[in-house]
Amino acid sequence: STIMFLENRILMSYIFSLPEKSASIYFFLFLFVFASCSNYGETKNHTVDTPIKGQIIIGADESFAPIVNLEISTFSNIYPDTKINVNYKPEAEVLVDFINNKFPVVISTRKLNEEEVKYFKQIREAPYQIRMGTDAVAFIVNTSNPDSNLSHSQLLNILSGKISDWKSISSASSLDNIVLVFDNTKSSTIRYIKEDVLKGNEFTKAAYAVDSSSAIIKYVEDNPNSIGVISVNRISNSTDSLSQSFLKRIKVMGISNPDSANQKVFYRPYRKYMLYRQYPFLRDLYLLNREGHIGLGTGFATYMISEEGQLIIHHAGLVAAKQPVRVIELRNEF
Repeated sequence: STIMFLENRILMSYIFSLPEKSASIYFFLFLFVFASCSNYGETKNHTVDTPIKGQIIIGADESFAPIVNLEISTFSNIYPDTKINVNYKPEAEVLVDFINNKFPVVISTRKLNEEEVKYFKQIREAPYQIRMGTDAVAFIVNTSNPDSNLSHSQLLNILSGKISDWKSISSASSLDNIVLVFDNTKSSTIRYIKEDVLKGNEFTKAAYAVDSSSAIIKYVEDNPNSIGVISVNRISNSTDSLSQSFLKRIKVMGISNPDSANQKVFYRPYRKYMLYRQYPFLRDLYLLNREGHIGLGTGFATYMISEEGQLIIHHAGLVAAKQPVRVIELRNEF
């Protein structure tokens, strides 16, 4: 009924205004009560999706397919009456589809910008924007490349085109011109480099776009002069055989921290260096939800910020929005 819908909408607004831990607890309590009402969401003629039942299509950047697929599979195992299909596209296209209401839920590396927020205010909608964790942008090179460490300033000069060949990095290098390789001209990675790293300044013309993260790894494997730019979640999961096979084919570069006095200390995008922000190229991961009802997208969003959903992000090698807490009791006697 309309009254029930409004009451639940108010409840959800309250839940999502709470601290993340409290929000998760109250939401799962809500799901329990919700599940006990078998006719919730049902009308005389049809059944709509609910937080634990139904089918939806969401959008996500291809870079995050490993994490998104794992989150969906575990969620669906818990709630077998759900089916979440994913349309993987470059982030720019995913967000356009979100604004055009083709997807009720999308996963992105940025929140809505001012223009997009203004649009949703005009149509009287306020999408939820939930931070799920922190990802890193990794720079990978061919296994034969002896230059696997760069200072932060050297990398910025490569990205801007001020450094265009490997001899400018090391005079003894036998390699020629540097080629940067991205997954797509509309991807979240290239947007991050242009907007967040270079701040809108000149971007190198020696850049090459392929069609996927796997294609980046293949290109770097076959071309010793190249530097691949890739989301670290593609290569950071120590329990994933595909991720580990990628690491055997390329090298991950170490980058110095621009705030460090010692520019000869290099950090790779390992979770501990990401957690303490020693690795410099970090970006947050968001779930955006514009459902007009409390449906499956809301259930999935809440699962991703629950303890179990956050553990998946943690085990994938990223920094979860809510870090898992490990309690160790020290005793003098046993």
